[in-house]
Amino acid sequence: MKIGMFRSARFGGLVAILLGCGGSEAPAEVTTTGDEETAPPMTAEAPVEEEVWEEPEPEPEPVRTGQLMVTIRMGGEDQPGTVEVQDADGETVAQSTSGETMTLPVGSYQVIATMEESLLPGHGSLEDSVTVRDGRMTDKRMTYEVARVRITVRRRGRPVSRWSLSLTREGGDTELTLEPSETHTIVAPGRYSGVLTAGGQRVEVTGLIFQPGTTMDVPVTVN
Repeated sequence: MKIGMFRSARFGGLVAILLGCGGSEAPAEVTTTGDEETAPPMTAEAPVEEEVWEEPEPEPEPVRTGQLMVTIRMGGEDQPGTVEVQDADGETVAQSTSGETMTLPVGSYQVIATMEESLLPGHGSLEDSVTVRDGRMTDKRMTYEVARVRITVRRRGRPVSRWSLSLTREGGDTELTLEPSETHTIVAPGRYSGVLTAGGQRVEVTGLIFQPGTTMDVPVTVN
């Protein structure tokens, strides 16, 4: 490296100039002094999230309900049995026993009532529609129609004291057996046929018709 010296006419002094040779060198690092201000480092600000207004969900309306009591009756008296309540789609929504109170949503329903089999063999079930109203009690009576019959048997004009009459209702599966009695027996109305056994004699009996709501004395004659 060469150092050249020359006189400056303006400054009246010597100025040394570095003359480089044999290649280039990295520029000298420049530093500054004094009260210079430096800008603070830039920082990224998080975006401001916008508040989204969500409308509150409305409160569900309370379910309006009413009460339903289904009573099974036969012969003017309440009878034990089961009750099934179905909606418009045929789905079972409630079950109870006769005379029990149920709470149901307001609407129309189908009621199926079944009396205990031992009270009236082969009687089947009763069905009917019912409407449950808001805040009200609905009392629904499901009534079995019956006939009251008493059979008397005579042979050659004389009463027979010992006999047994087995009957089957036409169009159904009701089977019942009647024997001598001083009182009338409750039976399901309909047309019956069967076999009368008196001593060693068996007689076919047909065309017995028991009307609903009637009390009947039915004579049967054996030759």
